[in-house]
Amino acid sequence: MVHGFTGMILILTPHAELTAEMLIKEGEFGSYLTSGLFAIFAMLLAAGVSSDKIAQDLRNRSFILYFSRPISFVSYISAKIMGAFTVMAFFCIVPPLVIGSLIMATQTGPYYSGGFEVLFRTLLAGSVASFIFLPFGIFLSSITKSKAYAGIGSFMSFFVMTLIGELFSDLSYHWKLVNPVNILAYIFDWIYGFGLPEYVSHIYMIMVLIIMVFLPLFGATVNIKIKGVSM
Repeated sequence: MVHGFTGMILILTPHAELTAEMLIKEGEFGSYLTSGLFAIFAMLLAAGVSSDKIAQDLRNRSFILYFSRPISFVSYISAKIMGAFTVMAFFCIVPPLVIGSLIMATQTGPYYSGGFEVLFRTLLAGSVASFIFLPFGIFLSSITKSKAYAGIGSFMSFFVMTLIGELFSDLSYHWKLVNPVNILAYIFDWIYGFGLPEYVSHIYMIMVLIIMVFLPLFGATVNIKIKGVSM
């Protein structure tokens, strides 16, 4: 649903070449990568993938085995992130690349260099979508033994942020940066060369990314260190 309908429309619509506008700008049937549907799909998937990464080790006390060997806490977290990222990539990187490739295969124009550049940017965009929602899920997984609590808590946190961002966006454009859907769309605009909207502060954007990515990873590392030592 997320990739299929819009992807088929893009492939079947007559086109001279693959362009960035085809993937992220609003068209007759909506935008593909910057639609709320793609972002919500990534949030749901990240919540499910990351929810049991550490919670399972808490339940079966695998820490005793892991940290009885010379494994650093950072290496442990990195391995969990990479495992979750691999699953995310299968759904957030591969389909857009396939659709982009099929668009190039059915183009009527003779020029392909621009299309290959768009594919590379699509790889970067898919990588961001595969990663950006994982740290918070990993953090919640590090503080509870329940997969359900971690998964539901992760998605509901992003859902509440979406509601708050939309609710207060009329007061200030900066509230749009609270909405994870908007954050992902802004990053995609930047990756595809359109830059950030004028009303989006680069400083605020960096602060939001630090809060979304680095603080949860730091918190998860601290939690794992405390639990690992206590066991």
